Amino acid sequence: MTPLRILHTESSTGMGGQEFRILAEACGMVRRGHMVILAVPPESRLKEYGERKGLRIAPVAVRRRRWIPLIVDFLSLIREHKIQILNTHGSVDSWTG
Repeated sequence: MTPLRILHTESSTGMGGQEFRILAEACGMVRRGHMVILAVPPESRLKEYGERKGLRIAPVAVRRRRWIPLIVDFLSLIREHKIQILNTHGSVDSWTG
């Protein structure tokens, strides 16, 4: 199987069921040999948890009034890391993705 290059995005700064699912999914994909990056707000709890698990983190400012620069941020990550799959989870990052 050819490894995939996956970008997960999440706009939430809290840590609840959805964020734990993202963390579990990302860790599972890494264990299967895929490259995973989490694009999350720098102040998010998911960033902290992801770092503890050794995941690649891309801090991005995710706010409703900042969606145009967020498109640029996502495109930069996609190009830089040759992302094949964009997996969005939160509302703002999903609209933008």
